Amino acid sequence: MAAEILGSTQEYFERRLAYLKGRQRFEVAIESFQSLQYRAAIMFVAIELSKSLAIEVLMAIDENTNNLKEIASLAKAKSGKALKLLFNQGIQMHGGVGMTHEVEI
Repeated sequence: MAAEILGSTQEYFERRLAYLKGRQRFEVAIESFQSLQYRAAIMFVAIELSKSLAIEVLMAIDENTNNLKEIASLAKAKSGKALKLLFNQGIQMHGGVGMTHEVEI
Protein backbone atom coordinates (compact mmCIF):
# COMPACT_ATOMS: atom_id res chain seq x y z
CA MET A 1 0.00 0.00 0.00
CA ALA A 2 2.85 2.41 0.82
CA ALA A 3 4.39 1.83 -2.62
CA GLU A 4 1.06 2.45 -4.32
CA ILE A 5 0.54 5.68 -2.40
CA LEU A 6 4.11 6.68 -3.24
CA GLY A 7 3.46 6.14 -6.94
CA SER A 8 0.36 8.33 -6.79
CA THR A 9 2.27 10.99 -4.88
CA GLN A 10 5.11 11.06 -7.39
CA GLU A 11 2.73 11.30 -10.34
CA TYR A 12 0.84 14.14 -8.67
CA PHE A 13 4.09 15.98 -7.97
CA GLU A 14 5.30 15.60 -11.56
CA ARG A 15 2.01 17.02 -12.85
CA ARG A 16 2.27 19.97 -10.49
CA LEU A 17 5.83 20.67 -11.69
CA ALA A 18 4.69 20.52 -15.31
CA TYR A 19 1.96 23.03 -14.47
CA LEU A 20 4.47 25.36 -12.79
CA LYS A 21 6.80 25.20 -15.76
CA GLY A 22 4.06 25.81 -18.29
CA ARG A 23 2.05 28.55 -16.60
CA GLN A 24 3.00 32.16 -17.28
CA ARG A 25 2.09 35.13 -15.12
CA PHE A 26 3.26 38.65 -15.97
CA GLU A 27 5.23 37.10 -18.87
CA VAL A 28 7.28 35.03 -16.41
CA ALA A 29 7.02 31.31 -15.69
CA ILE A 30 5.49 30.90 -12.25
CA GLU A 31 8.12 28.28 -11.43
CA SER A 32 10.47 31.20 -10.74
CA PHE A 33 8.27 32.48 -7.88
CA GLN A 34 9.99 31.81 -4.56
CA SER A 35 6.79 30.94 -2.70
CA LEU A 36 5.98 28.21 -5.22
CA GLN A 37 9.56 26.92 -5.17
CA TYR A 38 9.28 26.64 -1.40
CA ARG A 39 6.07 24.63 -1.68
CA ALA A 40 7.64 22.37 -4.30
CA ALA A 41 10.64 21.78 -2.02
CA ILE A 42 8.36 20.77 0.85
CA MET A 43 6.57 18.38 -1.47
CA PHE A 44 9.86 16.92 -2.70
CA VAL A 45 11.10 16.25 0.84
CA ALA A 46 7.84 14.49 1.75
CA ILE A 47 8.16 12.25 -1.31
CA GLU A 48 11.77 11.39 -0.55
CA LEU A 49 10.89 10.42 3.02
CA SER A 50 8.09 8.19 1.75
CA LYS A 51 10.43 6.66 -0.81
CA SER A 52 13.03 5.90 1.87
CA LEU A 53 10.44 4.20 4.04
CA ALA A 54 9.11 2.14 1.12
CA ILE A 55 12.65 0.97 0.40
CA GLU A 56 13.08 0.15 4.09
CA VAL A 57 9.97 -2.05 3.94
CA LEU A 58 11.31 -3.89 0.91
CA MET A 59 14.63 -4.46 2.65
CA ALA A 60 12.79 -5.73 5.75
CA ILE A 61 10.87 -8.18 3.56
CA ASP A 62 14.11 -9.42 1.97
CA GLU A 63 15.78 -9.81 5.36
CA ASN A 64 12.65 -11.29 6.99
CA THR A 65 12.96 -9.02 10.03
CA ASN A 66 10.76 -9.32 13.09
CA ASN A 67 9.51 -5.73 13.02
CA LEU A 68 8.16 -5.82 9.46
CA LYS A 69 4.63 -4.91 10.56
CA GLU A 70 5.84 -1.80 12.37
CA ILE A 71 7.99 -0.64 9.47
CA ALA A 72 5.20 -1.28 6.97
CA SER A 73 2.68 0.58 9.12
CA LEU A 74 5.03 3.52 9.46
CA ALA A 75 5.65 3.61 5.70
CA LYS A 76 1.93 3.49 4.96
CA ALA A 77 1.14 6.23 7.47
CA LYS A 78 3.93 8.55 6.27
CA SER A 79 3.02 7.97 2.63
CA GLY A 80 -0.61 8.84 3.36
CA LYS A 81 0.41 12.02 5.17
CA ALA A 82 2.71 12.95 2.29
CA LEU A 83 -0.11 12.49 -0.22
CA LYS A 84 -2.43 14.67 1.85
CA LEU A 85 0.29 17.32 2.13
CA LEU A 86 0.85 17.27 -1.62
CA PHE A 87 -2.86 17.60 -2.35
CA ASN A 88 -3.14 20.59 -0.02
CA GLN A 89 0.01 22.23 -1.37
CA GLY A 90 -1.06 21.54 -4.95
CA ILE A 91 -4.33 23.35 -4.49
CA GLN A 92 -2.46 26.30 -3.00
CA MET A 93 0.01 26.32 -5.88
CA HIS A 94 -2.79 26.56 -8.39
CA GLY A 95 -4.63 29.27 -6.50
CA GLY A 96 -8.20 29.88 -7.63
CA VAL A 97 -7.56 28.04 -10.90
CA GLY A 98 -7.18 24.81 -8.92
CA MET A 99 -10.85 24.93 -7.97
CA THR A 100 -12.09 25.00 -11.58
CA HIS A 101 -12.91 22.17 -13.95
CA GLU A 102 -10.27 23.26 -16.46
CA VAL A 103 -7.38 22.14 -14.27
CA GLU A 104 -6.95 18.50 -13.33
CA ILE A 105 -6.06 18.69 -9.66
